[in-house]
Amino acid sequence: ARFDAGRTLVMRLSADRSSSAPRKDVPMIFKLRLAVGLAFVFAAACAYAQNESNAPYFALRKAYASADADAAARAYAERAVYVELFEGLPPQAYSGRNRLRELFAMFIDQVRDGDKKTNIDLNFRLLAREPRTGGSVDTGFYRLTATDAQGVESFRSYGRFAVSIERGEFVLDANSAATRAEFESAVGPVMF
Repeated sequence: ARFDAGRTLVMRLSADRSSSAPRKDVPMIFKLRLAVGLAFVFAAACAYAQNESNAPYFALRKAYASADADAAARAYAERAVYVELFEGLPPQAYSGRNRLRELFAMFIDQVRDGDKKTNIDLNFRLLAREPRTGGSVDTGFYRLTATDAQGVESFRSYGRFAVSIERGEFVLDANSAATRAEFESAVGPVMF
């Protein structure tokens, strides 16, 4: 229920507020040519938005792998909002890249538990992407795993996310807990 509330929040806050211009009567052949041209432009824009919308996932995964809280924070917009919606706990919201940098540094230190050789792997299973002007609204699951230098797993967690992405950065990120079964049975490709 909290995850659905988070997704609704992301959808409302990232709603496209553009308005359409009034249409005028134009010849049918022009309408047809315009429609075909716009279809090509739309397809190209969607492809670009898909690539740009994937950028923060790649950046966040790479930042966790290198245990770099600064790089993790740079996957988020300067005024991004990060919301935790975990069962049994009050919702927690963190605003701004500097605050997120502190949060990521604490989390990375906690996962590594003093072992600088700990490898952190973050992966995502994207369930839905709604393209928006300059980005998208995505929902899915994530899996975070930590292993020591010998490959022995020391930490694993799963979660759900709903994010709004603009210009290649997370601007709103709401997440909650999930189970391994939910992650594994979800329909959608694992990103990495």
